[in-house]
Amino acid sequence: VSPAEGRTLTAGETCQFSATAEYGDGYTEDVTALATWEWTGPDGSGWMSRGALLTTDAEWSGQATVTASYKNQTAASGVIEVRRLVALHLEPGDEVVLEAGMTQVFRLLLEYEVGKPAKSGGLGGLLRRGRDTKSKQLLEDVTEQAEWRWKGDPRSGEISAAGQLTAGDCADI
Repeated sequence: VSPAEGRTLTAGETCQFSATAEYGDGYTEDVTALATWEWTGPDGSGWMSRGALLTTDAEWSGQATVTASYKNQTAASGVIEVRRLVALHLEPGDEVVLEAGMTQVFRLLLEYEVGKPAKSGGLGGLLRRGRDTKSKQLLEDVTEQAEWRWKGDPRSGEISAAGQLTAGDCADI
């Protein structure tokens, strides 16, 4: 199964997997469309078709794997961590007052939840598989990946691609 290494996905993301059969004579064959695919997450948390995984359940987050079976042979991916986006934070979050020429750097953080049990069927099999049933929150700084735009009067300020606001001619922004 490729990619074989683990990865992190946000609920709602898609990831394409492929399966390759390796025969005793060294011949290899792409069997992605012929393999039977299985997602080990709780029912409703993901959907598989011809190697494409779509994580669907916005109420569950945790770890699972993808398995491909072909002609009595099975291979699995590394652990896939599915995290659920729960909030977007802009820092500083309060009103900012700047005098002309002053600057303020903003940060954009995504808040994720990881390890939330599925609602259906109790714990959705998480205990059976020995997974932690307590969720945790994590923050990811995406300031550098964000697209920053200034929507105010261009004379009152401008914002750089790095999230730095520079006050213009107006005393208060």
